[in-house]
Amino acid sequence: MSYEATAGKLKLIKNEKQIVNAALGLLEQELILPGLCYRSSAFDFSGALGDVVMVKRPSRGVEANDFGLRQTKAIEPGQVKESKMPVRLTQYPGNALHISDEQLDLDIASFGAQILAPQVRGMAEYVDDQVALAMIKHFKTDAATNGVTVVDADLSVATDDTARARVLRNALIDARTAMNKAAVPRVGRVIVTTPDITAILLKDPEFQGADWSGTTAALREATIGRLYGFDIVESNTLAAHDPHAMFALTPTALVLATFAPKVPQGAVFGSGASANGTALRWLMDYDADALTDRSILSTYMGITPVREDDSTNTTTGSDEAGSIKRAVCINVTVTASP
Repeated sequence: MSYEATAGKLKLIKNEKQIVNAALGLLEQELILPGLCYRSSAFDFSGALGDVVMVKRPSRGVEANDFGLRQTKAIEPGQVKESKMPVRLTQYPGNALHISDEQLDLDIASFGAQILAPQVRGMAEYVDDQVALAMIKHFKTDAATNGVTVVDADLSVATDDTARARVLRNALIDARTAMNKAAVPRVGRVIVTTPDITAILLKDPEFQGADWSGTTAALREATIGRLYGFDIVESNTLAAHDPHAMFALTPTALVLATFAPKVPQGAVFGSGASANGTALRWLMDYDADALTDRSILSTYMGITPVREDDSTNTTTGSDEAGSIKRAVCINVTVTASP
C-alpha cells in the first residue's frame, strides 16, 4: 500500500518495500554471532508468538556406490534426505522511533541513515545478545545434559603469556579432535571467544593473521585470524555474559529463526521482507499520545541447538532428543580453585 501526504510529506515512502529491504541490508551488515548460526526466515507469517516452526536442514550427502565397469545392471539412485528442526518462536523483539516533521521529508538515503540505521543497530544488538546467551546455556551451562564435549584449558598453571597460549592451543587441538571424531563438517569451523582470550592468542608467535573473508562486514571485522582449521571470532557480547567463554562450533550448531509478522490492517503502511535468513517487518503508524509518527521494526524469533541421533549420527527431528555434536565447550580456568 502507499500513502500520499500534503506538502510533499512522506515522499520517501512511496514504496515501503524499499524501506524494509534497506533495513534488512543494514541488519545483515551488523550481525556477528547470528552470522555464525544456521538462519531460517519468512515474512507475512500468520502464526503467533510461541508457535513452533519447522526448519529444513540439508542432507549430509548422497551415498555413492560402485557402479562397476562394463556392468548392465540398473543404477539405483540415492536420495536427498532432508530432516526438519522444530524451532519455537519464543521472543518478539522490536523497537519504535518517533519521527519529526522535518524527518518526514527525507529521501531514502537520509531516512536510512537517520531513522533505519539506529533502529537496525538496536535490533542487531538484541539478536546478538540472545545468541550469546543461547551459546552459553546450551554449550556450557547445560553441556552435560546436552551431551556437549567439554575440553579443559587451565590457564592458572601457566606462568607467562607463551605458556598460556600453549594451553589454549592444546585445547583447540582437543576440540578439533572431538569434532573430527563426531564427523562434524570441517568447512566453516570457528572458535568464538572473548577479548581476554584473544589477547592471549594474539601474543602467540604461531598464531596466523586474519585471512578469512567472513559473511558480513561486522563478522569480518570480528575475525582476528585462523588456527588449526578454525577461524577465530571475537565477541564483546559474549564477554559481557562470560569473560572467559570459548566455543568451537560450525555455522549449523544453532538454528536462528526470524519470522516477520503480517502487516496489521490498522497500520498506515508497512511491509515485511526476508533475505539471507533474516526477516523483518517495518510499520509506520501515528502515536496519538505523542502526536507524532512512528517507525517500528519487529520480528518473531527463536533459537535452538542442532542435535544428532547418537545411534545414527543424523539430525534428529526433536529439539530435546539427541546430543549436540556441532559445538565443543572449551572450559577456560583463569585462577586456581582455593
